[in-house]
Order: sequence, then structure tokens, then C-alpha cells
Amino acid sequence: MQFDLTSIPTNTNGVPTVIVNATMKLYAYESLRQTTQAKTLTAYRLLEGWAEGTSRGSGQVNGATWQARFVNNKSIISWTIPGGYYDTSWSAVGTDDSGNNPLLAGFTTGWVHWDVTSLVQGWFANTQDPSKGFLNNGVLITINTADYLSFVSKENKNFNNSFYPQLIVTYQ
Repeated sequence: MQFDLTSIPTNTNGVPTVIVNATMKLYAYESLRQTTQAKTLTAYRLLEGWAEGTSRGSGQVNGATWQARFVNNKSIISWTIPGGYYDTSWSAVGTDDSGNNPLLAGFTTGWVHWDVTSLVQGWFANTQDPSKGFLNNGVLITINTADYLSFVSKENKNFNNSFYPQLIVTYQ
């Protein structure tokens, strides 16, 4: 998952912008392999860039897959490790709308929230000065159970845009 930060102004009236708070929200719409276990969903900072795909489950594969960070009809660039190489020193644990962490065993649909303030601060700092912060390669979400949760993406036309991934940023 990756978010574009270009809509955040770099300064207001000559005063540099400061990221105060950032929350990532993803809507889970199904669980294909539901277990009876509570679920911990952890977001990690990806260390490798990747290509967003346009395929919707059929047709020519393009973009990122579990095995490759870039695929098109001419080339494949593999991840360092399957799924993506990520920073274990930065993580955020997801909660549901009631603040449950871990998510309850019966959780299959609903919003999951992650506090990504420090991550967005680092991404934003890097857009201002490449020697600061870190590149915005997005996040990788892991789950500690055999559950398989599906999240709505902007490519999923079965849901309206109110269910699309959200990055809510407060800045001053």
C-alpha cells in the first residue's frame, strides 16, 4: 500500500509544514480463511520500490506480485524476499473501530486503523530534503494467523470510494 503526499503543502506563509498526526485506514471486506484466533495486523515500512498494477484478477499480470515488485510483458524484477523487503525497526499495529488490538477472532469486515505518524513524518521529510527521512515505498501489511483478509483497493469497483484506502494527515 502506498500513498501520494504531494497534496501536503511544504510550507504555509513561509513556515515549514509539520506533520502532527497520520492514520492509515483500510477496509477489510472478506476473510477467505477465517480461523478462531485473534488477529494482529502489522504495517511495516517497505524498503524497495514497486509498481502498482492495473490488472483486476484476470488478464495480463502487471505491477507487483508476491514474488516480484515489477512485472510487465517484457521484464520481471523480483523482491529481495517474497512479499517485499521491509524494515522491522518500524511498525504499527492495526486496531478496529472499537480499538481492539488484536482484532477479535470473528473480525471479517470493517475498518482497520494504523497510527503511521512517524512514518509519514519520515516520508514527508524526504520529499523536502532527500538526505532526511526515508523514501516513500509504502507499507506491507502482515497478519499473525492463517486468516486471509482482503482489503478494498481503489481498483475494486465493487465498492464506492468511501471504502478506498485512506491516509488521514493532520499538519500545521
